Amino acid sequence: MNFTPRQVQILFLLLKSSRTITKEALSQNLQISKRTLFRELKGMDQELERYSLHLDSQSSKGLILSGTKESKEEFLSCLEKLQSFEPRNRNERQKKLLGLLIQNQEVQKTFYYANLLQVSEATINKDLEYLQPSFEKLGIQLVKRTGYGTVLEYQEADFRKLIMAYMQQYPEEEILDHSMRETVKLILADLSEKLLEHFTVDSVRDLILFLEIAVSRIKKGYGLEEKDVKQENDEIFQMVEEIAGRLEQSFSIICSFTEKHAIWIFLKSAKRQKSSSEESVEVRGEQMSLKEIVYDLTDVFEPALSFELKTDEIFMEGLMTHLRPAITRMLHGIPVQNTLLKEVQTLYPDVYEHSGEAADKLAKRLRCKVSEEEVGYLAIHFGGAIVRLREKNRKRRRVDVGVMCANGIGISNLIASRLLQYFGNRIRTKILTIRELPGLDRSDIDFVVSSFDVTSDKVPVIQVEPIIKEHELQLIDRYVESISVREKTMEQKESKGVSLHEVLQITKEVDSILAEFQFRYKAVESTFEELIRQAGETLGKTEAKSLEIAKDLQEREALSTQVIPEYEIAFLHCRTEAVTGSKMMVILPEGEKFSDPYFSDARAVIVMLIDKRDERETLAVSAISNAVFGEEDFLEDIKSGKKDQVQQRMEQILNDYLKEHVSEIYEQ
Repeated sequence: MNFTPRQVQILFLLLKSSRTITKEALSQNLQISKRTLFRELKGMDQELERYSLHLDSQSSKGLILSGTKESKEEFLSCLEKLQSFEPRNRNERQKKLLGLLIQNQEVQKTFYYANLLQVSEATINKDLEYLQPSFEKLGIQLVKRTGYGTVLEYQEADFRKLIMAYMQQYPEEEILDHSMRETVKLILADLSEKLLEHFTVDSVRDLILFLEIAVSRIKKGYGLEEKDVKQENDEIFQMVEEIAGRLEQSFSIICSFTEKHAIWIFLKSAKRQKSSSEESVEVRGEQMSLKEIVYDLTDVFEPALSFELKTDEIFMEGLMTHLRPAITRMLHGIPVQNTLLKEVQTLYPDVYEHSGEAADKLAKRLRCKVSEEEVGYLAIHFGGAIVRLREKNRKRRRVDVGVMCANGIGISNLIASRLLQYFGNRIRTKILTIRELPGLDRSDIDFVVSSFDVTSDKVPVIQVEPIIKEHELQLIDRYVESISVREKTMEQKESKGVSLHEVLQITKEVDSILAEFQFRYKAVESTFEELIRQAGETLGKTEAKSLEIAKDLQEREALSTQVIPEYEIAFLHCRTEAVTGSKMMVILPEGEKFSDPYFSDARAVIVMLIDKRDERETLAVSAISNAVFGEEDFLEDIKSGKKDQVQQRMEQILNDYLKEHVSEIYEQ
């Protein structure tokens, strides 16, 4: 979606209005001249066609956005995602910049990108320097010349790999025509069953993406360079011929033999539904034994472990199955995503190092490069086998897991609750704030799970999504297993205990929460800004403090959204100097749910505030947020507005929390 920030403002005004808006009214509202307005309107229609919308300009009356209600609602949702972009967020900005570079085939000055992304040209130049290695990795040149501009220079096959990698990593970014993907899906609809006999669901999904990119490039006149490639006659190529014929008929294009061969290579490199019985793989016309390759790779470990691996049937079959398509990927330089790479490097450094040595041996045998993503997959196979072989007859201990959150409430309790559901008594969890991280070591916590990017020299950190994905739980499971068989190597620190002063602080915090807790109701169409303003007015003692609360909530939400669709709530929280003691309130819609798309059909907005000056590690309010995510009945009572039941349960939670900490004084 290529709209400038000002064009986005214009479109929002037109979408919100069911009537014609005069150009004078638009100019005044945006505080720009008519000349600037005309310049911004120029060329917008071409982009709007993608969404089945039209900018109807009536010289006597003004402007109106024409199209169906459904088209306008879909377009509004896309615009709101675009508006939520925060230029100060480097990762988000660089993602947007990379998408713009992929979409732009013409030379553009850095000013063009700076204007679109609302930052300085110096910032764009730094971002381009950061992105340069990722281009070079794929054989693409980022050309920057003074007075000339910036453009990508590439071979077509390499550029398609870049698009593929980008769309796999950022599926929410629409850089191609969305309707094309739907057409490709329809083309393959009656072939899906046949494809799934051979390939996994993920592989079929990636094939659709691969074909979408190929068709898009061919239609624009960017076909693959002709190469002298071998004619294939296997079952997969027969399938490719059928797919190519359907693409040609539906999109009025010609699939050259090179294009068909590229699809064949992609499918040969895809993950299979069933293990193949083939014991060899073809490398440049030569048949290589997969078993010999795996034997060679395991020799990087010390002899006793190498022997165990070679005699482990589960490991041998698993790695051979993985290598069949992986070798095809390596030979043809097909990039692969490995979402566990960072964690594997951090949590299993020794295994990853040995896997790197194995990858060097494989690269020499195949005479090609082996990417670090592929090294990561080797490490997963080696690491899983090693843990399995060593876990027999081992005594296990409970593993201490820290759960990290900026404020010690909210998302951290959601993660802790999910971990306890999954691991049960295999782990103990402790909610931490980022301020505590520098003082931690392995005598306190075995490792930390965090929903945002943090690092520590003393304690391993695993970054996860707020709603933990299955593959993340599997990674944590392997790590818990490896730690549970070890004794703590460092002496436990002397317990600090709980002081009477701290208990008094907790008592004051409990009183503060219960004294001011309340439900408020707002219109279902209320916006995020209106709700945080309501929170500020309710919990702030003065107008200045009300504004400060709203500002702090907005800044916290900008870091990472606390809207949790799976729980039908928005959990807004922050540390602020505008309150003394912790505060809590619930805002409910005057209807079934909030209609603003930002809230993703939330039935309740829970607001929690913590006094920024409170330096305690333990917070009473965190016990409530933990219950929100751990007790279905409690959360349902909140969403249903059952104030008496909620108040009663909160009093019980806080009373139990206080008793627990008072008892610690007498146990010291």
